[in-house]
Amino acid sequence: MTHVGQGSSRTSSRFRHSAIAAVLALPLGITGAAGAASALPAPQSGAGHADTFFVNAKVLQYGPNQAKFSDSLAVKDGKIVFVGVRNPGQTKKWVGPNTKVVDLKGKMLMPGLGDGHLHGARIIDCDMGYEGGTVDAVLGKLKACLTSAEQAGYLNSNFILSARNFMGDAMQPKGTILDRATLDRLSKSPEEDRYGTGTTRPIMVRNMDGHKFSTNSQAIINAGITADTATPPGGFIGHDENGEPNGTFADFSANFGPATPQAPDANYQQLVANIKKANRLGVTAILRPGGSATDVQLAKRLADDGNMTVHFNQALSASDVRGASEAEIDKLIAGINKVRDAFDGYSSPNSPGSLSIDTMKIFCDGVPEYPGQTAAMEKPYRINVGTTENPVWVEGDLRGEEPSCDDARLGFLKLDANKWTIHTHSIGNRAVRVSLENFAEIKKTNPAWDRRDTITHLQFVNKSDYKRFGEIGVVASMSLQWAQRDGWTVNGAEGYIAPEDLAGMYPAKSLLRNGAVVAAGSDWPVTDLIPWTAIETAIDREGEVNEAAGILPGQLVPTEGISLLESLKAATIGVAYQLHQEDVTGSIEVGKFADLIVIDQDLFGIPTEKISDTKVLMTMLKGEVVYSDPDSPVL
Repeated sequence: MTHVGQGSSRTSSRFRHSAIAAVLALPLGITGAAGAASALPAPQSGAGHADTFFVNAKVLQYGPNQAKFSDSLAVKDGKIVFVGVRNPGQTKKWVGPNTKVVDLKGKMLMPGLGDGHLHGARIIDCDMGYEGGTVDAVLGKLKACLTSAEQAGYLNSNFILSARNFMGDAMQPKGTILDRATLDRLSKSPEEDRYGTGTTRPIMVRNMDGHKFSTNSQAIINAGITADTATPPGGFIGHDENGEPNGTFADFSANFGPATPQAPDANYQQLVANIKKANRLGVTAILRPGGSATDVQLAKRLADDGNMTVHFNQALSASDVRGASEAEIDKLIAGINKVRDAFDGYSSPNSPGSLSIDTMKIFCDGVPEYPGQTAAMEKPYRINVGTTENPVWVEGDLRGEEPSCDDARLGFLKLDANKWTIHTHSIGNRAVRVSLENFAEIKKTNPAWDRRDTITHLQFVNKSDYKRFGEIGVVASMSLQWAQRDGWTVNGAEGYIAPEDLAGMYPAKSLLRNGAVVAAGSDWPVTDLIPWTAIETAIDREGEVNEAAGILPGQLVPTEGISLLESLKAATIGVAYQLHQEDVTGSIEVGKFADLIVIDQDLFGIPTEKISDTKVLMTMLKGEVVYSDPDSPVL
């Protein structure tokens, strides 16, 4: 749930509003043509033999209410020129001396996946493995990192040890908090403490959610935080029984220490690795939310170097419009417009993908789990005035971030007037409501255009707001791998949040049934990039039990589970729609880009719990193979 663009030139024409109205009337809000070859439009890429002809495939196409399947597909000049049932006439038409004929032997051929909210893995000093665990387990990992070959040279420095991917809400036993006293054990000598290293380094252990984190005393000293330090609006500073900072924070920024030195090219190489991983898992289109012109330059280099193997939408950060004056907002927009004018639509002959800059990300709240509780909720967070064994929950004073994006109305209006898509981080139901109110005001005040404004995360949504997504035309971006019982939805939420709100978490089905377009967004690295797990969990609302990772038995609000077809649409055409690309990608149709994947199992012929085991054998972007499984090559 953290943060990196596009603008006026497009590789595709945008749907007119009459077309959008027709599209939104269909389940999930979007669909693609499907059926026999005779029912498909004539090939749009001209005459001539295909470059690639897939046969004996199970080609997935989308009807309004059901999946449809063909057995053959032809690709020419990066586009789909035929899909249907193969016959001798079609073979003669499309297969020539230079055509690659690929017998898929019944394997599924489907649209490449999209990810409408993906940051990618970051450079870190210590990977906590998306786990919590006991204090011993956590300190053991941190000691191993501090004394590793890569980090040992900094043991007596002031460079901060940055540990990430920590599931702090899954610490054991339940209720254990990683505080400064615990982390200070690492600074003791080995003789004083079995986890002691004698290090002088500041240490920061950041929760997977990107909002909550814990530090040792050296980090607190570096930052100059004392008992008198005021908690900023929308943030959290934890205190011990004496009123001193206890090393737990949420949505709080300070200079805790200089970062560990990195190679000059490290950020770029990490970006390259992230794109390769996305391709390996079948992803062909992404939106990378919340960044700067520097991130745009990295993306341009990606294209120039031949490494842009996805449709790449680089969103910029616009949270500074909150509470800003009109002059400040105008200055911000003038700057981002220059970035868009320079880079939107950029492509290089070295890469099949292109760069889009058309989206601005705005944080409207934080996260709901105790002890941070910065997500903007309608009802106050509750506090336990009883005991752990016999809790008595009563409403407290905090409702999370105050205000939410109420202070960004002018910024929303001005960004929209400049044709920027707005993408808000809204987890709490008050943040969602305020975002919707801002979008409604945009629609009421500004001239109409083909908007794809988006609200992401949506853990809590007022029932009265379900229908407003479709009515206003706001995309619901959801990370449905989180729709499970775990440290976030149980340990950090139950009791603290009103039961009626917990009963409707991640309301994917309700949003769909009320006319919303739902689009998948992983929020990687908040959790790992696991698109097939997300597709599965959206259906059964149940994770694979893992004590260390905090994944618990049982289903989370099973009534909000959606169908396999709906889940696949959210992960393909839903994201394409969010990114203004549904006319060129996201479904298998003649004339669209050949953004395709081959997978090792028939998703419609296996139990739901096996979907997460899916292996991608080939990923193709605009007809170019960008990933091939080394053990089972397709081409």
